[in-house]
Amino acid sequence: DVRKNLDSHFHSDSWVCHREIVRQEGRRRDQEGWFESPYMSRVHLAFNWSHIPDYLTFDEHYKLAIYVRPSRCNKLECTSTGRRISEVENIPCLQPLGLPSWFIDSNTMRNNILNLTLLSLDDARFRVEVHIINGLALPYAEYFKETMTIFIDYPQRAKYLDNQSGKRIMSPLLNHEEKSINMVHMFGIRYDQGHSTLIRPPMNLPPRWKSFERGRMLIGLNTTLRKRPPKMKYAPKSDADNFWNNPYSSVDDAKQHTDTYLETFHGLIYDMSDGSHAYDLESLILPYLPYFSNCREFDSYIPLWAVVESATECNLPGVTKDFPSSWWRRNIPSIPHQDDVIAVGPFDFMRFYPVADWCERKIRCNYDENLSDIDMAPRWFEGDTGVALFSIIRDPINYNEYTGRDRSIIGKADGGGQKYVKAANSIEQFVPATIDRSAALSIEGGCTILCFPRKVTLDIAYYQMDHKTKRIVQTNVIYDEFDKDFTSDDYELHVKFYPLNYQELIIKFAFSRNLFLLLFAQIGTATVVVAMVYWVVTRLTTNLENPPPLRLYGFLSIIIPPAFLGFILGLIPVSVATAAVFWLLKGFSVFTLETDPTGRNWLFLPSLSLQYSDARGDPDDLFISQQGRAGLSFVTIGIVSMYYTAKAFVPDRTSSAQHDMPRGYYDLGAREVNSWKRSNLIYSSILMGLFLVIIMEWSFWPSFGVYIWEAIILMKILSIIVGAIVDAQIGDNLLSAPVMTAMGLVQGIVTMSSKDFMDFLLSYIVGFGFLILERMYIGPLQSNAFNWLHRAVVKAIERLKEVLGRADKTRSSDGDGNQISGEEATETLEPLIGSFASYSCDTLSLLYTPFIMIVVVVFRDEAEITKLYGIKESDMEFYVLFALAIIPFQFIADMFLQNALELLHGWKILEYLEFCNYRFQQRESRWKPFENANTIDECIDESFRSLDQLCFSSQYYMLNTV
Repeated sequence: DVRKNLDSHFHSDSWVCHREIVRQEGRRRDQEGWFESPYMSRVHLAFNWSHIPDYLTFDEHYKLAIYVRPSRCNKLECTSTGRRISEVENIPCLQPLGLPSWFIDSNTMRNNILNLTLLSLDDARFRVEVHIINGLALPYAEYFKETMTIFIDYPQRAKYLDNQSGKRIMSPLLNHEEKSINMVHMFGIRYDQGHSTLIRPPMNLPPRWKSFERGRMLIGLNTTLRKRPPKMKYAPKSDADNFWNNPYSSVDDAKQHTDTYLETFHGLIYDMSDGSHAYDLESLILPYLPYFSNCREFDSYIPLWAVVESATECNLPGVTKDFPSSWWRRNIPSIPHQDDVIAVGPFDFMRFYPVADWCERKIRCNYDENLSDIDMAPRWFEGDTGVALFSIIRDPINYNEYTGRDRSIIGKADGGGQKYVKAANSIEQFVPATIDRSAALSIEGGCTILCFPRKVTLDIAYYQMDHKTKRIVQTNVIYDEFDKDFTSDDYELHVKFYPLNYQELIIKFAFSRNLFLLLFAQIGTATVVVAMVYWVVTRLTTNLENPPPLRLYGFLSIIIPPAFLGFILGLIPVSVATAAVFWLLKGFSVFTLETDPTGRNWLFLPSLSLQYSDARGDPDDLFISQQGRAGLSFVTIGIVSMYYTAKAFVPDRTSSAQHDMPRGYYDLGAREVNSWKRSNLIYSSILMGLFLVIIMEWSFWPSFGVYIWEAIILMKILSIIVGAIVDAQIGDNLLSAPVMTAMGLVQGIVTMSSKDFMDFLLSYIVGFGFLILERMYIGPLQSNAFNWLHRAVVKAIERLKEVLGRADKTRSSDGDGNQISGEEATETLEPLIGSFASYSCDTLSLLYTPFIMIVVVVFRDEAEITKLYGIKESDMEFYVLFALAIIPFQFIADMFLQNALELLHGWKILEYLEFCNYRFQQRESRWKPFENANTIDECIDESFRSLDQLCFSSQYYMLNTV
């Protein structure tokens, strides 16, 4: 019985819950004729009024009214006697949206097919009515019935979500049932206050607050090129000069109006600690493209998604050399079906090409600006190359991220679009739309002011992450076809929206950091495999009777520790000096970034005058003075380093034989010799520095990256010639080592000027191949080649003298003796020491390169190297990562090459290094160069003695590092 009673109650409750309550769920007369337009919907209204008689005049006989909900506005009422009384707030607003200026203009023909577009900035409903306002037109009321066609579209390709995922609750102001609808995503446009300081603000800044009292919808006249509206300039609805300021007397008033009109273009910031609000507008997220206004089909507001997701208007590229008629993509529609989309992931290098949206279309526009005027700030079409007009959020954003609200209703923590911008973890989430004005360089007489591009290309490349989601990778705004005719305001906007293939995604750093580390590891492994194969081939073809075994660990343990230890010790003073320069010149970027972002009040340097005649420094000259001071600081560090390392390389030391000489004689002779060596080292270092500056300037040549492989080979050959000149000038291989290390370092840095990152990686591979050739053959045989060339020249001169009858008979028998001495020379240690000295220079260059790259990044604005190379600041991370990741692989490959050298030339490199390590451990003085001169091995050629004395120890590497 109890169970029966429970079942009866359950059935009764179920019936009560499921029965229809007319007042809640029945037909609502106030909703008849209203159409739902959820957030970011774009409504196309087409009115076929072509049959309306010409004598019916718009705004005299009839009007068009579009009402929107939610809305609220004040209505001015009067008494029956005409006396004005207080305003009454109507919710919803009883006034229709204001129609576009082009639509209400008297020159517009309305007995035609007219198109209006509504863009919903929030959930809304709208209703369209035609009002007959003249009794004479009442007989024609039937002419307006069933003349409107409605088409509603919304973004769905940036991040496709089906009906089973990505839902949100519609605004309760419109839907009493709290109906769930699809969560649409779009690519938002970030526009900052910083953009408006470089370029004049756009004419189509969004209206705000009370401008939306009749509904949060942007309305536009949609016309084609054939049906042009009357020419008129767009009147902006926002005060651009005061746009970033709080328009209300207090923050509380701003919050009240923001909640009233559901505003999202505001700067309110909620402090959770005390529950207060502040106003600081720095950024906003626009649902449309700024600057491009007065355009056919879009009027003043062009949503990016509406341009690139149109299956009817988007086209593939025309037939060109890059896209021939046989291009495989022409078999697939420009906007393929969602099920046919194929992404290219991090490990899909075999697939290579994605199948995704490819949209190219042309839009005819007119400049809203008065072209004959000259503004103080450059207008958007006058911007310089490299300046960012705006940024595109690289990942699609949803309703909550766009509005800054957690729900579909207002809340105290609402932050508008700026809330998402401030919460961004990295600047990489925003892709700047940078200007490319290079075509203006070909205009005769210059093309800066009053020079107008007639073709503007918005080039957007994206990454199809999976079959549903896209990510913006790069955006450029390219100006072309310039003229100086300010009487014509026409221009053509070309939009290109296309996916990147696998190689392009690598070049644009679209994949994760882990994938690039894996790629670097693969390249490093490939170099090790190549070196190992070379060792195997050398082992199989060696002429040695008892070839040494492969001793990787032995070489690693004897070479790597002193190199690393010496490099770290030498890097400490250099790092301290560099950090001091950074703190002195750019410390504000770390310590006072919020209060003094430009460094105008940092320490005392900004107040120093640049010329003796100035009373104090000009803040406008801060950047120029900072560049000069940074250059002077690094030159000073270089000179000081050269001076003290020259004294360390050439110390004052004595031998027992010199004690027998007169005191004054020895002091004078030794001091003069050492002073000459130090001066010669500093002189040669300065000359090499100037020569390397020339190489750096050469690398700034725009076509240098195109011929990067040829440049690498040329620099390798050049380093051999320069190395011989430096050795002849200095006469001591120990002193030549730091000079040649600098050249090797610069050779590595200039490879960053490659056309793209892929060429940078390939240039490393090319350089590694030439390194094997140089280290195994060119370097060891270089002295023999020069000796042979010298003997050939001498013999040629002697033959010429014999022909002329002037031969020196006393030297006729020297040829055989020279040949014998050359054979004996090949059995000495000099070739081995010279080869390993060259390797030690390469090792230091390898270790030093990441540090130099970091310095270039830190002093990016001062050095401008990466700017001239066209490398973005965020992309430099991958160059530094590669320079760090390749070090262990390069070391292992070097060990194989050292073993191959033993097989190829019969050198006992490991035994020599072990003997050097033993001598260093048993040294008489803590600082090896201070040892008694008698410890120098006089059996070795004089130019190698000091190098041999330092034993390739940590002290040797430390001095070279400094």
